Amino acid sequence: MKPEFDKRALITDSLTGVHNLRYLDKVLSWEVVRADRWQLPLIMLMLDIDSFKQVNDIHGPVVGNTVLKSLAAILRSSVRPQDFVFRSGGDEFCVVLPGADLNGGLQVRERILSRIENLDLTGLSGKVTATIAVCEYKAGLGRSHFVVRAKEALLRAKRDGHDHESGIPVHI
Repeated sequence: MKPEFDKRALITDSLTGVHNLRYLDKVLSWEVVRADRWQLPLIMLMLDIDSFKQVNDIHGPVVGNTVLKSLAAILRSSVRPQDFVFRSGGDEFCVVLPGADLNGGLQVRERILSRIENLDLTGLSGKVTATIAVCEYKAGLGRSHFVVRAKEALLRAKRDGHDHESGIPVHI
């Protein structure tokens, strides 16, 4: 008898339980086509935990993993059922909001930042902070360009403490 295979494992990050980078590529491809075809808005939030390397260096990987799991739970609880949450790198996450406009993306970002600010983790001295950039899809530009713009917005936000898509400070 063959062991059962859980197909969800192919699209899920094993540590955090949110979707993985492989599935992000597929979802973005689908959602960009949908946004172009039906002229629907589409938002992507890129999130990076501030000074995460220091958390791991000072408190160890067990606390670091707890931070990642807690952040994933905050992200899942901050979005609608039709939205997607992904772990896109070590301490980076991405949220895709199909049908949401820039104002909706900014509201989700503020909700997430507020919940992160109130996060209290045992064993961690200091607060966890994150930088979140909000990027609005521009019709006809395609998935690759959308991802590049979102990553560039996150890098600028990390450097300057502002979301250059909206001009609103994002660093807490």
